[in-house]
Amino acid sequence: MNDRNRHGEPLAFAWDGALDRRARFGLIARAVAARIASLSARWRRCEGVADTAVDRLDPDAIAIPDSIAAARAVEHAQALSEPWLFHHCLRTYAWSALLAQSDRVRYDRELLFVASALHDLGLTDAHAGHAPDCACFAIEGARAAHRFASDTIGWERERCDRLADAIALHLNVSVAAEHGPEAHLLNAGAAFDVVGLRMREIAATARADVLSRYPRLQFSTRMAAAMKTQAIARPHSRAAALVGLGFPGMIRSNPLESRANGEDDAEGMP
Repeated sequence: MNDRNRHGEPLAFAWDGALDRRARFGLIARAVAARIASLSARWRRCEGVADTAVDRLDPDAIAIPDSIAAARAVEHAQALSEPWLFHHCLRTYAWSALLAQSDRVRYDRELLFVASALHDLGLTDAHAGHAPDCACFAIEGARAAHRFASDTIGWERERCDRLADAIALHLNVSVAAEHGPEAHLLNAGAAFDVVGLRMREIAATARADVLSRYPRLQFSTRMAAAMKTQAIARPHSRAAALVGLGFPGMIRSNPLESRANGEDDAEGMP
């Protein structure tokens, strides 16, 4: 396998997913910085400084692309994933597309959708723990998605690499735009759905519409449990490092979960 992309940079999915001490420290530092930024955003809201929100949900922006690749990705993800996980994958695409409107980012809709649909293959029974050379479910899922895109969808090698890299990177605390708009947006959409990051950038009406299309189905409880399982099985992974930082608690306290259950949340979401 060529382990470099077209820019000569290492391919993320070629990595085995294990963190050495330096990488673990870097992940922890970025997670702490992100948490501080989140608290800063909460302070701004308390002071009456509103974040910009996407006020109108554009149906075309979150619609599943009308392509063979998208249809096959949906079929594959739905066949392998439990409903709570499958809905998460579809919500991830919707949030990603709406955040792209907020950020004014141009991206490949089909690539972003397929990446969203397949980004958690590493948590499915068909793939979880089946690759002995993988120390991270995101890497395992990225490689499975690469094979699927190549063998079933028929994408060319460079497009499969972009897909797999976006999935491999999505578990990072953040993904810079330099890794590609699809990788950046996949990470942002997944973080929105899992922990409510950047919550105020998508208006309440848009959030309610997405949640009605793809109900959460006790997602936070199930995902928190899945992360703990990964942390035990793969103690040197990003999942383990995030669990050590209290990530399951952040998942369970996601304001999206309380709103999905018809409750008021402490953040005072509109």
